[in-house]
Amino acid sequence: MLSLKIPRNQLFTLLLFFIITGLLLFGMGFSKFQVVGSLYLHDLLLLLVTFGSLLHFKRYFRFPYLLPIVFLSFLYLGYSLLICPQNVGFIFRQFAFFLYFTCSYLIFNKVADSTPIETFIRFVIWIAKASVLLQLGFHAYHFSQGNFNLLDDYNYFSPLTVMGIIVFAAYILVYYRDGLNKYLLFGFTLALSLTLGHSSAFLAVFVLFFVLLLIRVSRTAKIIILSATVLAMVALVIFIPQFTDVNSIWRLKYWAYALNIVFTENFGLLGQGFHHPYASQAFGYELYNQLNSVLFIDKVKPDMRYLSPFHNSFISLFFHIGFLPGLLLFVPYLKIVKYVRHRNRYYDKDTEFLILALTGISVWVSLNVILELPHAALFVWLVYFTLSEKWKKMSL
Repeated sequence: MLSLKIPRNQLFTLLLFFIITGLLLFGMGFSKFQVVGSLYLHDLLLLLVTFGSLLHFKRYFRFPYLLPIVFLSFLYLGYSLLICPQNVGFIFRQFAFFLYFTCSYLIFNKVADSTPIETFIRFVIWIAKASVLLQLGFHAYHFSQGNFNLLDDYNYFSPLTVMGIIVFAAYILVYYRDGLNKYLLFGFTLALSLTLGHSSAFLAVFVLFFVLLLIRVSRTAKIIILSATVLAMVALVIFIPQFTDVNSIWRLKYWAYALNIVFTENFGLLGQGFHHPYASQAFGYELYNQLNSVLFIDKVKPDMRYLSPFHNSFISLFFHIGFLPGLLLFVPYLKIVKYVRHRNRYYDKDTEFLILALTGISVWVSLNVILELPHAALFVWLVYFTLSEKWKKMSL
């Protein structure tokens, strides 16, 4: 009789990889598969794995600087439920960012004890390679059906595929030897990102080449490259229509509105919690009058002021718990600066891959609603915590 024996200390790692693979292969068919009521399959599995991780918890938290984010988010959640119990559905929808973050944090605390960091890196690379193949297959299928259009909006196999292609570009830049093949393949990946229907995906891949140069060259060259990168990004914004269209202007106005709340009303310290609408009715009518947007008009879309965050997941973080507490999330990013300054001492190819992967992902996250949704958030946090674990092992 055949039996499949899985080592207990690897079970949670396999479950984590299973959920992320499900997101890649089935997309919203997995993340939005309704089990009962408003409980979805992805969320159910994630909660079960999280609770299972807690049963074997060793009373030790990696990255303790992140604990205030967890505690504050649950404190604001309790306060919001107490103040507005009638809006419990909206409250938990707004809390999703912190739910996925906390679950990922607790699971990683468990799996990092028993799983070599190289396993996480190999899995991230596997997701990246699979994303490219799936996207090519997606385009080939539509071409065979006669409805092939590379410039359609949302032109991707699954939401995680977009992120995988960004990470694949990082993989090419770090692990391939310098030469024609490397730059042709990177150019191919850059071109593939143009077919996804998101200009921000192209931008996320585009900046990786300059980030790699910043990591590897001398201090003087860093200044030159940084200046060139800024000029190149300004040129992209000016000359590529997607960066100056109505959607981009709408996004900038929404960011300015949110940041005014974060810094002016809450002094950069307090958060709004989870019971406030993202946009006021007055702001909704302002967008309608200036840009003909009805997204926040209650008579047209009555719930969207509560359910449509800022198309920048980092601003969502600051909005809910405050700017200063939210900055704790960026501690691993600060360590990138230290690594670059002392690269000769710390050089590690896997680390540079994770730096590029997280940088590209962060560009994508800062221009879209990503961490608030289940479709790819778990993968983002896997890359984030894997790099954080690298810093820990390197004593950075």
